[in-house]
Amino acid sequence: MEKLFKIFVYEEGEPPLFHYGPCKNIYSMEGIFINLLEINTQFRTQNPDEAHVYFLPFSVVMILEHLFHPVIRDKAVLERTIGDYVHIISHKYKYWNRSYGADHFMLSCHDWGPRATWYVKELYFIAIRVLCNANISEHFNPKKDASFPEINLVTGETTGLTGGYPPWNRTILAFFAGQMHVISVA
Repeated sequence: MEKLFKIFVYEEGEPPLFHYGPCKNIYSMEGIFINLLEINTQFRTQNPDEAHVYFLPFSVVMILEHLFHPVIRDKAVLERTIGDYVHIISHKYKYWNRSYGADHFMLSCHDWGPRATWYVKELYFIAIRVLCNANISEHFNPKKDASFPEINLVTGETTGLTGGYPPWNRTILAFFAGQMHVISVA
């Protein structure tokens, strides 16, 4: 699958809101993913007809950092920015319209990542949302959404985070050392 899987990244949009994300601190994984997808050609294709999925390269963190005013607290900046972006690509390309976004994905490590998709119904209900906030109380949908690890990289450096046997020589698929989150109602 690693040799066949292809992602098309829409070119529309300018940094810092699109094609860029923070690579340090709590939201670092969002930025690292976006930046690696921009420079690494292993999975990326320039031909949208070859793609299996389509990436919407907006950064919720950067939208909030550059457009959100903490005093006014106008959350409509998400609606306008993301809604306009989907409108542009859906009118320029056939891919969004043919699947209603089912083969499209976005990624966000911000707590407002799920909220950012509320304003485009296909993005919220149909598209794949890759979220660090994989909490069903925050509207994560395990039937279509994917969880992404949130790692606080103080320096932005990823060296030494992974190790062990190569993927083809592992006998354990996953390991979970946490606990179930149980809410008791008194």
